[in-house]
Amino acid sequence: MKKRSDWEIYLAILENLNEMKNKGNKIIKTNVMHEINMNWKSFNKHFIYLEKNQFLKKNNDDYEITKKGQELHQTLKTLKTQLP
Repeated sequence: MKKRSDWEIYLAILENLNEMKNKGNKIIKTNVMHEINMNWKSFNKHFIYLEKNQFLKKNNDDYEITKKGQELHQTLKTLKTQLP
């Protein structure tokens, strides 16, 4: 199994958050972690980075992607298609 880079992990988190929101599901960190198949320590490090840099924000017991986070998501998706 190939190790994912940081940007691939950020993309996986953001994509999963978008999917959960589109389905109307409440976003819980543990659920996201399970969906992208990561251990807690590594997942939490990346999730906190996204939150501290205002790509995500906590809204009561839920999380949402900010406008800045949506822009990052689009940039990372484009990057993914450009790299082999």
